[in-house]
Amino acid sequence: MTLQSVLLRLLPLPEPGRVFAAGEWRTLTQIAEALLPDDSTVPPADVADNIEGFLIRGRSRRAWRVRALLYLVEWAPVTRGARPLSRMTLRQRRRLIEERYMDGRGVWGICAKVRFLVLMGAYGDGRQHAPTSYVAVSKRRRFQADRAGGRAVAQ
Repeated sequence: MTLQSVLLRLLPLPEPGRVFAAGEWRTLTQIAEALLPDDSTVPPADVADNIEGFLIRGRSRRAWRVRALLYLVEWAPVTRGARPLSRMTLRQRRRLIEERYMDGRGVWGICAKVRFLVLMGAYGDGRQHAPTSYVAVSKRRRFQADRAGGRAVAQ
């Protein structure tokens, strides 16, 4: 018996074609709302969709770890006498991040790893490229293929 087999039995089944169950997706959306700036060009729901799409395209065998992380993020505040994350206001979620995730100790350090998912979901979105001055590798001059030989050319 492994942690993976136990968690896969305990976690709710997602809808067909999805990685996240409804509650996991909601948690990811709400943590994205708390982590992203108010003027973000990528809405929190799109961040969650981008992460889910990435896991689907990559056929991740470890998506269960992301799902488990989202449950931890959802329920960890209860250990401090607070509500689950999805029942907190935006202000409460941001305060939780500042007070608990930033020090990175114990279970809160594990919860803080959700930041990397949100960054991937937000900054991997094409709408975020121009505001952050990101240039896709395929569009960078030094990596464009040499039309004559079809190989990458460093310029």
